[in-house]
Amino acid sequence: MRSMSSNTSVTEMLCDHLVIDVLAKDAVHRQIASQAETLFRMNKIPPEARFPTHRQLAQALGTHPMTISRAYAELASRGLVRQERGRGTFANRFSGRLGHVAVLLPPWAELVPHPHIVYVHQEFLAGVHQTLQSTLLGVQTVGLKYPMSNEQLEENVARIAASFDVVMCMIPELRPLLQRLAEEGVKVITYYWQMNDDRFSEVRFRRREAMHDATLHLIRQGRRRIGFWGRDTNDPLAEVGFLGYLDALEEAGLTYDPTLTIRCKHFLDLPPWQQAAQEIVRAGRIGDAVVADVNHAGHAALKKLQAHGYRVPDDVAVVGFDDPFTAPSLQPPMTWTYLPRYEMGQAAAEIAKSLVLEQIEKPIRRDVVGKLVLGQSCGASQTADGIRGAAQQEISMMQAAFV
Repeated sequence: MRSMSSNTSVTEMLCDHLVIDVLAKDAVHRQIASQAETLFRMNKIPPEARFPTHRQLAQALGTHPMTISRAYAELASRGLVRQERGRGTFANRFSGRLGHVAVLLPPWAELVPHPHIVYVHQEFLAGVHQTLQSTLLGVQTVGLKYPMSNEQLEENVARIAASFDVVMCMIPELRPLLQRLAEEGVKVITYYWQMNDDRFSEVRFRRREAMHDATLHLIRQGRRRIGFWGRDTNDPLAEVGFLGYLDALEEAGLTYDPTLTIRCKHFLDLPPWQQAAQEIVRAGRIGDAVVADVNHAGHAALKKLQAHGYRVPDDVAVVGFDDPFTAPSLQPPMTWTYLPRYEMGQAAAEIAKSLVLEQIEKPIRRDVVGKLVLGQSCGASQTADGIRGAAQQEISMMQAAFV
């Protein structure tokens, strides 16, 4: 008698943990097979468990059934599953141990509807892969569903600690898991979010300097009443970018006007920004420029200003943030701050090399800086301050990966 009469549990398990990395050297079917092997090694898939059909898993992951067919064939070649004609694909018994580096990410099935979030993770992974490809360190993406119960947390701690030497993570909700992993001797590298734990190595984005530079760029274009559109004040990163904005105003001898500021709680979604932009424009709380500290804010500012008769950049200049998909296609193309995820991946990989290969015990911290990508929404010509060619090349590569 089989241990699972339905493939529902395995389907949920795969959807909760698989992450497709479109920039990895390995083909997608091999990535799926390798990550499924990770689940075997972590004892998450019991013997005789029935796998979902090719079509079921393909639909859940947003890929083609043939890709799943090839992934199952790869798993069969590794002795992890067997394919029975007319019955399906079933798990074999397995035991073993992984090593090296895990990148903890949300489940791929949850990321598919959000291309920008996919881009965020893919760019970081590209930097990790490029840096570690010539080393002995292997990299494995591990999808984790959260929030998790205490029982699930301890289960994940035990399995990850038994399988990996280093974990990389940017998800603040997983901080309790990371703290427990550090207690178990796993080296933890956080990036983007500063989680303020002395045991963690960190890759820190110099957000304050980035917002200072973006604001100062507008000042150099002759703008004097610059509004700040950023995260809600309860967000851990909210004040960091805001302080950079204030630094630039003070440096130029300008007075901060709170009526020009928007703080949005649901900053990852476009509709709340559209609503906030609508309200501030209708109220006439618009100066001669807007600097955004979050992805959708610049997009919403440009669109709503134009909808109410403002000319961009003649009446109001706009600088967005981390917006590689929509910024070039807007009219006019938007100037925006490039968040250096690729460089963050490189820095995290260099830290991993030091921790594992050089056996450095103390946490390591690295800083990365942002880059201003010039469009036409700020009032400057594209050659005024020089477009960062390397950044543009990376952005083009990222966009091509998702076509």
